Amino acid sequence: MRWLLSERMKRMLLVGFPVLLIVLLHIGYGLHPVHVQITLKHTLHNTLNGNQKDKSEFGLCVIGKDERDLPEWVEYHKRKGCSKFYIYDNDSEVKMSTYLKNYIDSGLVVYIPTTFNETLGDLSPITYAKNNCTRTYGHLHKWLGLLDADEFIVTENNKSIPEVLRDFEGYGGVALNWMMFGSSGLVESPGSILGPHYTKCVPNIHVKAIVNPMHVSLCRSSHYCNYYYPYFAVNVDKERVAQTHWSESHRIKTHTMYINHYVTKSLQDFRRKQKRGSGDYIPARSDQFFHEVDKTMTQDCPALLMPPDLNA
Repeated sequence: MRWLLSERMKRMLLVGFPVLLIVLLHIGYGLHPVHVQITLKHTLHNTLNGNQKDKSEFGLCVIGKDERDLPEWVEYHKRKGCSKFYIYDNDSEVKMSTYLKNYIDSGLVVYIPTTFNETLGDLSPITYAKNNCTRTYGHLHKWLGLLDADEFIVTENNKSIPEVLRDFEGYGGVALNWMMFGSSGLVESPGSILGPHYTKCVPNIHVKAIVNPMHVSLCRSSHYCNYYYPYFAVNVDKERVAQTHWSESHRIKTHTMYINHYVTKSLQDFRRKQKRGSGDYIPARSDQFFHEVDKTMTQDCPALLMPPDLNA
């Protein structure tokens, strides 16, 4: 008698091998139980949900605390082709849903209030949130960007992000270099990142990833993820990128697609950032860091502007 199995049942039967592999890795390499738990959940979830036909092309995950510029960040990336935002609010004094209400009501933003007081192992709140996002929502998207709220994706010729990503199907992820910005001499906050405010910059070797969530096993930091064999991340020239804690591209690429990282913004904004601290287990940045960053910003860059509305 010939057995007819549904695609879902076939995928369930294929779960056994990756589960066994995860257990062996835990025993052989001493992986932290939190890592094993997250990887196991990714494996089960992706295996059972990997054949959905209604995936959107591009979503974004971000975690923040008291991020006043988030509405601008959401609007910018919406106009660049992002169809869904997953925003984790890490115990803000004023809940970020207050100024994201219109986006939440429209369904564009999924708002996840959270306080990270559970055991995270050696995963920071940022890394934990990104793993949770890829595991919980990854099956709904072909690509997920894992960014911070001070990072804006820039594309050549103002192309949409999904348009650029179509050239990278078959890879685990696309690693985008930073273009770093300091204060550009601003003391008081201009109240906006976009516009003529920030123009002093320098390219940076570090990267952030846009991942194909079905190929991700575990994100180990805010800069890189592990991928299921045989997948891996590449830069915009399709060169394989080394996967380390800070994940670096050996050759800095600031064409096709890259990230403007507004690491300090104005001195007033930097003071606010010092107060709320880091979500990545990094001590609050000192005033010396602020001034050192400004000293390295030796290039003139075009100001980033709000893109035209694709749906207008």
